Amino acid sequence: MTVMQKIRSEYLMNPEFDPPKVAKASSAAEGLCKWIMAMEVYDRVAKVLSTLAHLCSTKIFPGIRICAYIYWLRSFSK
Repeated sequence: MTVMQKIRSEYLMNPEFDPPKVAKASSAAEGLCKWIMAMEVYDRVAKVLSTLAHLCSTKIFPGIRICAYIYWLRSFSK
């Protein structure tokens, strides 16, 4: 099981893993909760961009403007 799979199954499925609820216990824990949630979103977006970039590079997806935009977005994830 990867780290992201563990995060999705153990933490994000837990109704108590909610920043406002966690903030009642600790402001530091609230920040970690938000960070973990943001990392999960980043992981999903990075996978989609990677797939789209692959399609652009293989010329299966001929949209030149969208491909340039995808490569620009991927530059932030490196």
